[in-house]
Amino acid sequence: MVTRKKKVVDPSGVVKGSHLTVTTFSDGTTKLDWDDEALMRDVRMAILRAESTIPVTIENKPSKKKAKDT
Repeated sequence: MVTRKKKVVDPSGVVKGSHLTVTTFSDGTTKLDWDDEALMRDVRMAILRAESTIPVTIENKPSKKKAKDT
């Protein structure tokens, strides 16, 4: 089971995640602030987590050939 970090919601309309901060203003507009280094860290961790579930050895079963009609 993968657990995610909780997003911090500020009463002023700011939602801060691990690599993105969303600011919602009183007129309904939003501003997105990306943290590129944190995004790359999260992507690397997700890739490593996905690759760690791949089996180390993969068995290749011989394929059955169809008999030719002569």
